[in-house]
Amino acid sequence: MLRKLGEFNELSYQEKQGDPIELTKLKLRAEEIDKEIASLIDKIVSANEATMEYINKRVEILDEEKRS
Repeated sequence: MLRKLGEFNELSYQEKQGDPIELTKLKLRAEEIDKEIASLIDKIVSANEATMEYINKRVEILDEEKRS
């Protein structure tokens, strides 16, 4: 058995990626966030100062959620 193990240069352990349904939900949410951010960026052209503050805050919140 030791001889057989010696044939391998490196042993590794790969953790299970988790629930595929949950992963799909997270990917869909990330896509929704990207779309919402893109929509907010499109509104920058016609935004006034107050609207820009709202857009900036919302984009920060969405970006934080996406990163987590």
